[in-house]
Amino acid sequence: MSSSEGGSDRVSTPQAESLLARAAALDAQERAGGVSVPELRRAALEAGIGAAAFDAAYREAHVTAAAATVRPPWIVRITMIGVPNRVVAWGFYAFFLLLLFGSGAAAVATRLGWSPPLPIETSLSLFVAGFSVFALWSTAKAIRWTEQNGWDQLP
Repeated sequence: MSSSEGGSDRVSTPQAESLLARAAALDAQERAGGVSVPELRRAALEAGIGAAAFDAAYREAHVTAAAATVRPPWIVRITMIGVPNRVVAWGFYAFFLLLLFGSGAAAVATRLGWSPPLPIETSLSLFVAGFSVFALWSTAKAIRWTEQNGWDQLP
């Protein structure tokens, strides 16, 4: 490759992309303040990049940057403490579901006069059932959020 301007040497498309990317990186180092979007757009048009392609790349960059800065809601952060992956999360969901049905069944059985092996009060069973409902709701919400935003977004 010749370093003279206007030379007849040709470079491949990947080499051209690499060369332009490196030139842009060196230019950005010289301009510590960054480049304005109109300047960047003008440079892209001068380099032969279509306006529609530049606009699409600019939108993709904003979507990617916005997705990278998504912070999970507080309920998701609290619910997913110590949960390494979706299998464990669904395991917790199943546990809370069994706890809900078990506490409900124990409360009904106690009301009907059945004497459980462990002395369980109806109010305790109802408390466990209420806690299970909240745990099911928060676990489902957390799993849904992580499926949409990625498990790597969790702290």
